[in-house]
Amino acid sequence: MAHEFVREYLIKSRLDIVWKSLTDSKELSAWQRQKCVFGKKQGEEYTLFDGWVHGTILEITPKTKLSYTWKPIGWNKKWKESIVILTLINTNEGIKIIVQHNTFPNKKEKDSHYIGWSQEFFKPLKKYLEKK
Repeated sequence: MAHEFVREYLIKSRLDIVWKSLTDSKELSAWQRQKCVFGKKQGEEYTLFDGWVHGTILEITPKTKLSYTWKPIGWNKKWKESIVILTLINTNEGIKIIVQHNTFPNKKEKDSHYIGWSQEFFKPLKKYLEKK
């Protein structure tokens, strides 16, 4: 059985602002209120949430698609990194972000991250951006 999910979020903001908030170290750190470092091109590394998660950028297509490996520090060293794909779509209502997160090591991690994307990632991001 595959351990993966797809979720969609809508952020009422402009595409350039949302993109910057997902890819700029300073902006990431501002809305997460934790230190984040994000590379600028494919093959570069990143850390989010004060180093809680790290990985490598697999694809960066400006204002359209962002993909990276994902491995929290608490994961078993034998577990492979999971893969995150963020697709941004400009709509009349705002920016739709489709999150595909796959290759989890088990169902428990998949279920935890399913909740985490909403509570720890998109809730603070929406709050930050929709105030601007």
